[in-house]
Amino acid sequence: MSAAAMDAAPPAGGLAGIDPLFTTDWLTLREPLDRAARPVALVQRLAERMPRGRGLSVVDMGCGTGSNLRALAPHLPVPQTWRCIDRDPLLLRELPNRIRPWAEADGLAMRWEDGDETILAVEGPDHYRYRIELELRDLSAGADDLPLDGVDLVTCAALMDLVSAGWLTRMARAVVEAGAPFYAALTYNGMVDFTPVDPLDEEVIALVNLHQRGDKGFGAALGPDAPQIMADAFHALGWQVATEPSDWDAGPETVRFQRLLIDDYARAAAEIAPSDRHDAIAAWCDRRLKAVERGHGRLQVGHVDLLAHP
Repeated sequence: MSAAAMDAAPPAGGLAGIDPLFTTDWLTLREPLDRAARPVALVQRLAERMPRGRGLSVVDMGCGTGSNLRALAPHLPVPQTWRCIDRDPLLLRELPNRIRPWAEADGLAMRWEDGDETILAVEGPDHYRYRIELELRDLSAGADDLPLDGVDLVTCAALMDLVSAGWLTRMARAVVEAGAPFYAALTYNGMVDFTPVDPLDEEVIALVNLHQRGDKGFGAALGPDAPQIMADAFHALGWQVATEPSDWDAGPETVRFQRLLIDDYARAAAEIAPSDRHDAIAAWCDRRLKAVERGHGRLQVGHVDLLAHP
């Protein structure tokens, strides 16, 4: 959701205490669901297209705390250099803290390269596996000057539904000119299914999807239209495109995750709904949260992973 949705005054009931999305806490909660949702076959198809016998160069747009790296890197040939770009210095600052336990779980060591606290080296006993360059950059400033020279892969996760059609078109053109395959993970497609069903589910999610098309910093966001528009953009440039579903399936064990997402849906819906619907939305939120607390709640959210290549 946008910053506006996070900051909007909530309607009465059930919405107090929401944690803003895109915080480290939220990213931690969603990472296991993201990882479980990733389509194995499409990731394998990506890996098969990567060069071997030399170092691999990757640009990760909107990297957050590095979840996309942690999900993809083990499936790609090593060694790898990742240029991790984000506009949030707090997320970039947290990224090394998330990389260290991930690396150590695989028997690897992490250090700052030559004392430079913008470059991480993740090493095995005899050679480095991953070199991670941290770059503070506001991608909304333009897609025309992305650092793509000599890059083997451009990737992102949970980003493409936030950008505008114009930004996406320029980004796709830059990627095609660079000749680097493009992998976008976890792009929202507008599908949300709740268990148990509530009479207001359809109304609330329709409002959420309308809100998703608001300005998220790049101009009018693509929102749920992003998967199709992204595929069309690369097709129009003559590239092959493959997609696979990467839906979240949040079961009764994901209480905190569901609470945060339901709260955020209610806030977003109330922000653009007529004022006479605020009480109904708040009541919907209360019913949903009670179902989650009782262990009856399940939430499925539609996403798409896309691979584009020459």
